[in-house]
Amino acid sequence: MNSFEKSIKEQLLAYKAEIDEAKAAGRMDKVSLVRTQMSAYRLGLETCLNKNYVSTFFDYVENYY
Repeated sequence: MNSFEKSIKEQLLAYKAEIDEAKAAGRMDKVSLVRTQMSAYRLGLETCLNKNYVSTFFDYVENYY
């Protein structure tokens, strides 16, 4: 994995951690906000990269826990 891929995975894991923390605190408004940020991040990546390539990162994060 190159540094570019690593930075994408780290950012997605940071979003995931924020979501989990907000859920634990009962802050569904924060969960919604972070999910929106994550969706925007995905759209930005898909604008520059292959959609299937981007989905591998999101699949990785979904299956991480």
